[in-house]
Amino acid sequence: MPASEPRIQANMLAGLESLLSSKYALNLPQLLNECGIDPNLQPDAAVAIPLNSFSRLLELAAMRSGDECFGLGFAHAFPRGGMHVLGFLILNAPDLRTCLECLARYVHLQCDGVDFHLAIDDGVARLAIECGPAFVAPRKQFLEFVMSLTVVRLANEFGDDWVPLRADFEYREPGCAGDYEILFGRHLNFDAPQTALWLRSEVLKSRSEDADETLFAMLKGVVEREIASLEQENKQGVVWAVDEYIVSSLAIRAVSLENAASNLKLTARQLQLELKKQNTTFEDEVGRVRRSLAERYMRDSNMPLTEIALLLGFSELSAFTRAARLWFGMPPSQWRQQQRLPASARGP
Repeated sequence: MPASEPRIQANMLAGLESLLSSKYALNLPQLLNECGIDPNLQPDAAVAIPLNSFSRLLELAAMRSGDECFGLGFAHAFPRGGMHVLGFLILNAPDLRTCLECLARYVHLQCDGVDFHLAIDDGVARLAIECGPAFVAPRKQFLEFVMSLTVVRLANEFGDDWVPLRADFEYREPGCAGDYEILFGRHLNFDAPQTALWLRSEVLKSRSEDADETLFAMLKGVVEREIASLEQENKQGVVWAVDEYIVSSLAIRAVSLENAASNLKLTARQLQLELKKQNTTFEDEVGRVRRSLAERYMRDSNMPLTEIALLLGFSELSAFTRAARLWFGMPPSQWRQQQRLPASARGP
């Protein structure tokens, strides 16, 4: 059984219809319909939509517009405060560090298939984006949009007299990399294992002149209650938790039922029984997560197959090749080549 479908709030569509119609003469309802989203959906609707469908929408918009950097443009078109309560909380954070900590802490109120991790060490801060295993759609444009929106908002609220030390992107270098330099600076790293933004820790002390700390405290109380309720619901998501463990562990340590159970504060037997209730096994989840990650690495990046094999926890390329033949019915090199072809040329 796959992990539950990740979802994103419909307010993340804000500004998209105007951008598509004015700059590209494209019709948002038509694109929504093609991606399986209600074409009459309004960005201010208090509903969530499938994250995979949202990501496919951005990819389709990029393809139809012919704009490889569509995500960058969408970030600039996204309205201030478009994320509603979470957006206004971030806008009223007293300093940049608090802003990023709120983003990492409360992002699941906006999108439950993505995590932000903020780490500060030796004068450098790293804000990394981690996508959950059930987020399987192509996501170059999504990550481009999220990274760009983050930098645009930080610059607008906390001053634009800085650039990131470095920006990492988990996809191959686009032809529009020059546009990236304008926003992210010259130090760009594509085909990275993870998408991340690197900042001097000094920048985190930057304060916002427009922040209302009274409003911030009130909003933080609201979102804290909402996130606590959400976390209580997620405690029942054993499959989701197992998949998160597998994703975070594949490349750095041996993945085992015993380690997963310990991570969840269960015995191995208890975990087996919980997974059985969901009609799956630990071995099934390892295979499913590996396949999902393999698809993303091969489709969206130019990483060598040997490196991909190691990231998936295979000891050597031949083991990865055998697994790929079972998953795709062909060697990984052939599958990657096929995915680079136009959709009309891929065959059945």
